[in-house]
Amino acid sequence: MEEIGIKDTKEALIGVNELTVFFADRFSDGVQLADFEAFWGKLLTDPEFKSKIQNAYEGYAQIPAEAKDISLSEALELVKVQIGYVPKLVEVFTKKPVVFVMPEELKPSDT
Repeated sequence: MEEIGIKDTKEALIGVNELTVFFADRFSDGVQLADFEAFWGKLLTDPEFKSKIQNAYEGYAQIPAEAKDISLSEALELVKVQIGYVPKLVEVFTKKPVVFVMPEELKPSDT
């Protein structure tokens, strides 16, 4: 049986982590339209970021097949990728609290 590998799963994990780091930092003062404008700007001006996000999106459909065929060494490789993001995640989540400011019109009513 041919091994499928984890290329797309790994790329998706990297993309999700990149998005998490970016948006957690941007949302630290509340969610604003400027945050999404900054995301778009980063996609247009940062080729490495764009590549990571694009790779994550393009291969997501292969993740279930890769997960079914995952080996212990591949799982450990994914853990290693995630551990590599821990310092960035800790930094972004501890420097400022993440706040979501819900517009009044979207808040549930008391009635």
